Amino acid sequence: MNHTMPPTPPDTQVILKPPKDSSIPNTPDSRVEPGIEARIEARIEADVVDPTHAPMESPVGFTAIAMLVYGAVSLLSLGLILWREGFEFFTFSIDRHLANGLLLALVLALFTVGASQILSRYTLWTRRLETELSMVIGPLPRYEITLIAIASSIGEETFFRGLLQPYLGLVITSTIFGLVHVPATPALRPWTLFALLMGFVLGSVYQSTGSLLPPILLHFLVNDLNLAGIVARHRKTAAGTSVCCREQGEKQGIEPQSPDRTGRSVDANLDGGRGG
Repeated sequence: MNHTMPPTPPDTQVILKPPKDSSIPNTPDSRVEPGIEARIEARIEADVVDPTHAPMESPVGFTAIAMLVYGAVSLLSLGLILWREGFEFFTFSIDRHLANGLLLALVLALFTVGASQILSRYTLWTRRLETELSMVIGPLPRYEITLIAIASSIGEETFFRGLLQPYLGLVITSTIFGLVHVPATPALRPWTLFALLMGFVLGSVYQSTGSLLPPILLHFLVNDLNLAGIVARHRKTAAGTSVCCREQGEKQGIEPQSPDRTGRSVDANLDGGRGG
């Protein structure tokens, strides 16, 4: 007896039903359920920050941990500087020399931020770095970025420039500063060279002015403006992705979903098609 399967009618599409515990349909070939690409893109879009809604909750404890770590580094460094130098280290007068140092810090910060944006446009490693950073700081509101920039600039400058550089010198301190910023991903290693260069710049500003205020200002502006720019570009990309997915969903007859209280959109069509 011939047990061959009857031929599939030409108007019938083969659909592989996904497992019940899978949120992404398993489609081994190109013959997929109509509109499934739009649903998948809508699910991906749901995990991206949508700037049209309220900011998502920040990563659990990220800002708090950063503030605690940099706060501890600052207190330890300032305590050791106070024990070594006395209160004279913390006295300063607002004179032309300090004003010139602060102005120099402002100019260098703007130049560095502009150079960072150029690198972001023309180098792959910078875009990869921004992608990884946006995964962490993308959900953060603006004021938390500023808090992190303040804490990191004070903590790192008091430790590297205020505590280490008078004893180790500009070269060794700047080298250590660069090595501290070695990323785990090999493709992002050029960031270490950028940090090394910034270490020499910050150390030279401190060495020429004799005050921690100019390097702290320079460090703060670079961190704050660069991180804010990364978040802005991240949310702009998310907005474009949201519009694109929404338009594709409308073409496929998928109604746009309302965001929940965390700012994430809920794809009822996809969730409802899991089969239980």
